[in-house]
This record gives sequence, structure tokens and C-alpha cells, in this order.
Amino acid sequence: MEHINDPRLTMLNYPIGENLSENLEGIGIMSEIIQDQYQGIGLNIWCRGSSGSIIAAIIAKDYIDMGGLAKICHVKKYGESSHSSKIDFEGNFINIIVDDFVCSGHTLRAIYAKQQEVTGYRKVDSIIVTGTYEGMDFRDKIRLLISQ
Repeated sequence: MEHINDPRLTMLNYPIGENLSENLEGIGIMSEIIQDQYQGIGLNIWCRGSSGSIIAAIIAKDYIDMGGLAKICHVKKYGESSHSSKIDFEGNFINIIVDDFVCSGHTLRAIYAKQQEVTGYRKVDSIIVTGTYEGMDFRDKIRLLISQ
């Protein structure tokens, strides 16, 4: 796994939606990084929870505005039942996970489990977050981790 420490990334203020105006610049930087890495390639953007879905929506909009193709694959948290739980993904798109921070690994494990359930495989090309817990063990092979 390649790990890119991008000094432009700064920790986002949680909760994301409550602090949206302060977080837009940081999410914009995440968008720029994704555009630089994947320009012209279709993306399945995997996320979990409300903060993850806000980040994914802004990144997807920016990517689409630049001419890219993107789908958001939102994995619900346990007990969440609003709206549809169907995940629409494209099998030939790159799979990336976006979130604010990786600490316990719960979000990653839930996304991997849901991806296995709906696609029949577990394949994530990149994880893009603004921070990670130093001791986090990324057991599944990913090509690229981008963080602060």
C-alpha cells in the first residue's frame, strides 16, 4: 500500500454538517486530490453515516463538474433506516472510501462487509481521509491511503 501524506489536508471539524462552512475548504482539497489521482476514471465513492455522505456528495459534485462520472455508495450505520438501503454501484468504476477520520476501523469494516454483500467482492483502490490513527491496521489490500 502506498501512503501519501498530503500536507494540504487538515482535520475537518466534526460534526461535518454542523461545521460545513469551516469544512468546505478541506473537502475541496480532498476533491482536488481525487481529481489529480483519477481524472477521467469513473468512481464509486463509498461512505458511511451523515458526515461521510456529506463529504461524498461534495466530492462527487466537484468530480462530475470536472467531467467525471461518480456514484455514491452510502452504507448505513446500524439502526439507520431512512430512505432506501439499496446501493447502486458500477462494476467497472474505481472504488474509493472517503471520510473525515479513521480511528476504530468500524466504518471501514462496515463498508467492506456491505461491498462484499452487494458486489460479491471486496476491492477498494483508495481511502481518502483527513486523519488516521497511527496504529490502524489496513488488513485489506488497498493501493493508496491519502491522509494528513
